[in-house]
Amino acid sequence: MYNHILSIILFTPLVGAFVLLFVPKENKDAVRWIANIFALAGFLVSLPLVPWFWDKRFEAGFKFIEGGT
Repeated sequence: MYNHILSIILFTPLVGAFVLLFVPKENKDAVRWIANIFALAGFLVSLPLVPWFWDKRFEAGFKFIEGGT
């Protein structure tokens, strides 16, 4: 999963915005709920990065690159 986590974090809000295109703007509660759910999802997906970065923070040449090993 770490190979594509940057893309998942990046595109989660984009997917949420796409979903919001189909919600009527008069339904403000639904818009708020959907926006908050996708924002929370992006945050939750990024949480596994904290311990992973913490373990590798002192390795020489450490970079976080999409698809890198």
